[in-house]
Amino acid sequence: MPSTNDSFPLRPAAPGTFLLLAPMAGYTDLTFRLAVRRIGGIDLAFTEMLNPRSLLNGPRRKAMNLMQTCPLDVPLSHQIYGHEPEIMAKGAAWLQRHGATAIDLNFGCPQKKITRRGAGAGVLKDPKRAEAIASAVAAAVDIPVTAKIRLGWDSEHIIAVDLALMLERAGVKAITVHARTAVQGFSGPVNMELLRDVTRAVKVPVVGNGDIYTADDAAVMVEHVGCAGIMVGRQALKNPWIFLQIRARLRNTIVPEPPSTADHVEFMRHHLDMVIERYGPEHAPAAFRCWIPQYARALSLGKQAMTRMIVLNDVDALRAAIDTLAACRTSRQRRVCLWA
Repeated sequence: MPSTNDSFPLRPAAPGTFLLLAPMAGYTDLTFRLAVRRIGGIDLAFTEMLNPRSLLNGPRRKAMNLMQTCPLDVPLSHQIYGHEPEIMAKGAAWLQRHGATAIDLNFGCPQKKITRRGAGAGVLKDPKRAEAIASAVAAAVDIPVTAKIRLGWDSEHIIAVDLALMLERAGVKAITVHARTAVQGFSGPVNMELLRDVTRAVKVPVVGNGDIYTADDAAVMVEHVGCAGIMVGRQALKNPWIFLQIRARLRNTIVPEPPSTADHVEFMRHHLDMVIERYGPEHAPAAFRCWIPQYARALSLGKQAMTRMIVLNDVDALRAAIDTLAACRTSRQRRVCLWA
């Protein structure tokens, strides 16, 4: 049945006031989402993308880990990917039965292992299939269905406006547009003119995404495009305070000072504690490893010091390394202390 839930918070009071943490495979698990929510500024987060087949055949451990949430992790949308309308619809219905309050359709992931199966951004090669998926999912659930798309597969096949109109007719309640093509991936400039065309073409809220590194970047996108909200991805890994900074900038209030070294270290320490709690001391070092390069860049650790932290396989050693970072005043001291 089509969604009739008008309470889904994607109708902001003013352009750009709705801020979303992007789903990022391998990064935005429950622990990271909670760590960022603790800082504040997020209106909506997403699970990492889920393959509905992994749910329907008896959820495997990986799928259960990806969809794990808790009462503090709200609002939350469950993102799914695939190329078969019937399977996507069944997966969405399964998620609703198990507590999901919103479904997001991933039509934007450019990873080859996803697109070569016709999923993610691979669906952009067949807009009618994307419409069929959206229609099937919207009919199968009575919770809001949203979608994330790109401008098109490549510069010769720009379909964002047409696809957005198709998705709107299919029952999608909001559309996030990464303002690059699938072939571009995450390189090259975003195209704000084409993003603006989408916002003007549809009535549902449109969220802008791509190249948001600072609060000023978000303000420029909102002012130029008039989008309902902003989605931040990779920059949130290095600067989880960016949502508070964007919100202040858009409200013309004082933008918070950049986070200090102590702020970064405290965030890192708190995140590690949650990873230990979720995965256990034995598995926590491996689970935490993927975030270390991001934190290392934020703290200007350098490659050698970063590598020194990555190879640690004991939680006490990891905690000691983080304590060492807290005791150092400069990036050079941090590099020397960890490399010593």
